[in-house]
Amino acid sequence: MENSIQIFSEYPRDKFIPLVPVQTITQISPLHRVNINVVQISTDERERDAYKEGKNGEYALTKKGLMKLMATANIQIIESKSVTPSSCQRCLGMAKATGKPCSCGGCDCKNDVAWQVTIAVPDLSGGFRRVTATREFICADEKSKASDGQYKQAFAFRSAHAESKALNRALREALMIKSTYRADELAKPFAVPVISPNFEDADLKAAMVRRFAQGENMLFGGTPAQALPSQVIEIPPDEPDEFDGPEALPSAEPEHVECQECGAVLAPFTDSKGEMWDIGRISAFGTERYGKVLCARCLGNLARRQQGGGGR
Repeated sequence: MENSIQIFSEYPRDKFIPLVPVQTITQISPLHRVNINVVQISTDERERDAYKEGKNGEYALTKKGLMKLMATANIQIIESKSVTPSSCQRCLGMAKATGKPCSCGGCDCKNDVAWQVTIAVPDLSGGFRRVTATREFICADEKSKASDGQYKQAFAFRSAHAESKALNRALREALMIKSTYRADELAKPFAVPVISPNFEDADLKAAMVRRFAQGENMLFGGTPAQALPSQVIEIPPDEPDEFDGPEALPSAEPEHVECQECGAVLAPFTDSKGEMWDIGRISAFGTERYGKVLCARCLGNLARRQQGGGGR
């Protein structure tokens, strides 16, 4: 069939441990391709990838070994949260049925914890599937299985222990990892199929180029910066930033106009908003607002007096 792929044609089971439930994918999208990543899990105790489990000399994967496979398979953690232990659920059910509150403070199960982890596993169809697993630390059960010293050490880190075990359970279920492997099995590397974008496809390549260009524009800006005026005259710090006068008043451009308050010669200026105030506009504004011609400094002083801010 067109687009069908024999996943492990180059990775036979007698030489590899396949971590996939199927042997063939049919009708794979042309936008995706299948890559096989190979991971070797060591049985050397110094590597801490696996540890001996049981009397048959078989090995179980440690958290480190599982994390290797997790990274190889491109698995992501979606959520990791504390949930209600089963020992507390019975009390909650009873409280709901009777309408009486739980007595958590004096309960023997008050220190029990449970943790739930959800992961996203890339599917061979190009999507993702969610896998959720939960692990509890029930104090009474754990105490019966360990010595006092071991229990005290585990109790101090019971939340972290439960979270780690929940993640391990989710990974084993997602990748169909067995609980134990023989030494001769772990001598073979794991073969993990991973779906990735097929950049040889022309449409996908064009889409990625457009996406890169859009990201570059967002980062550096897609339009050139506007040039600023070569010279801007700002109002002095003790003058008002703006006047509440008309935006444009008819004015001639007299050559020499004096302020009727201080006798200074009026001079054009540009306010903080970039608006140009020529001599005609300044004269017209002062005459209309205050009944006399005023310079910029005197206009500012009068404006502050009216606002109760004082001034000279």
